[in-house]
Amino acid sequence: MEQKINVLGTEYTIYLQSEDARLADCDGFCDKTTKEIHIGKFPDDCELGQPEVYEKKILRHELVHAFMFESGLAEGWGHQDYGQEELTVDWFAYMAPKLFDAFKAADCI
Repeated sequence: MEQKINVLGTEYTIYLQSEDARLADCDGFCDKTTKEIHIGKFPDDCELGQPEVYEKKILRHELVHAFMFESGLAEGWGHQDYGQEELTVDWFAYMAPKLFDAFKAADCI
């Protein structure tokens, strides 16, 4: 599967695939340099009862990374014990409609 998604005015291409060396140590990743999201495709006979549900969860996660990159928050995001809570809540509150539109377009809700 290959699909184009608009992320804050930037086009990202989503790839659902089973063979990519970069997916050897992860289930998915967002490449901010190429504007690509790669999601591992799980076979029907894997240990997951509903692999498509997990694939959609991974896609939502990687789409959030794309929104973080395109909004300028990714590089300044720190894992601190303070200062993130309200920023995080506000960011998601403002971006939720745009995230929902991307999730809906990608059929991963």
